[in-house]
Amino acid sequence: MREGILHPEFADLQGKVHYVVERIRGKQWSSSCPQCGGEPHMHGEFPDRFVMYPASSSKHGITIGWCRACNYKWFPTHEYKLDPEKLELWRQDRIRRLEQDLAETQKALGFLRDEHKWQKYYANLTENQMGQSAWIGAGILEEFWWNEWQLGYDPEHVFWYDRGVWQKHVTPTMTIPVRNLQGEIINIKHRAMNPYMDDNANRYRMEYKTGLEPCFIGNLSQLECDTTWLVEGEKKAACTFIGVDRPDHQVIGLPKSPSEELVRSIPSKTIIYVPDPDVEPNMKRRILSACKGKEFRVISLPDKIDDWAIRVSATKQHFTSLLSSSRRIV
Repeated sequence: MREGILHPEFADLQGKVHYVVERIRGKQWSSSCPQCGGEPHMHGEFPDRFVMYPASSSKHGITIGWCRACNYKWFPTHEYKLDPEKLELWRQDRIRRLEQDLAETQKALGFLRDEHKWQKYYANLTENQMGQSAWIGAGILEEFWWNEWQLGYDPEHVFWYDRGVWQKHVTPTMTIPVRNLQGEIINIKHRAMNPYMDDNANRYRMEYKTGLEPCFIGNLSQLECDTTWLVEGEKKAACTFIGVDRPDHQVIGLPKSPSEELVRSIPSKTIIYVPDPDVEPNMKRRILSACKGKEFRVISLPDKIDDWAIRVSATKQHFTSLLSSSRRIV
């Protein structure tokens, strides 16, 4: 893995953190911790214990860094003032590094497509009762959908975590192929059934480091639909697509902090947005802004939509009622 460069907002940390990686383009960086350190894993994976958010993407609108290992919190000593010259130098350096990273991304995609691991995980699911029970418990009851989306199961997946020293953790995982908006599989997402330290923050990991922003596509038969439902995450999207039960509707499971570029690229006239109850207002505004020019409707639920669907044993009629009662914003 190649070390990235710090955004100018983190200039005070220059020389104090190492193994910098831009985790979410323009929104989140990770590195070693200025307080407790951190070294690469023996296989070369960089430490991700210290996360940094520029003001534009942090929850509270301030520049901040936080260590998941020692809970150290960092704030800049001086208010960040834009220096156009420094920002342009940073951008040019970033472009050069992104071009280098592109070659690594293509290599990772080559492994993904050559190995077809999602097929192996799907085969595991068809033979393993525990894996099947996990997907049934998640509300995906029918084997048809397991095959349609190539959902899978890995009975013993290995993760490594940097918590002072690198620690190996083995757990069964539910696996989900994730795609780009053209429907191509660009990664495999693992949902740990026994997360490291029983911490839900450690529940999800990708199979490969591709640097690409993935999503879940519910309607693989008709990628471009006039109406698209937007939810957070793959399980929610799968449950929603099954419940909506309309071949002329699309359902997309977004990453937790999707780029506006991804949301803007959705080719639909109408967006039905179903945020989780705890989604920050700033995130809702970002989604709305990215959907400018489209009919935008919001559905508010007391639970996450997959939990709600399971709790009420939702049918197509339930989802039709949700759509009818959705609140039009623009």
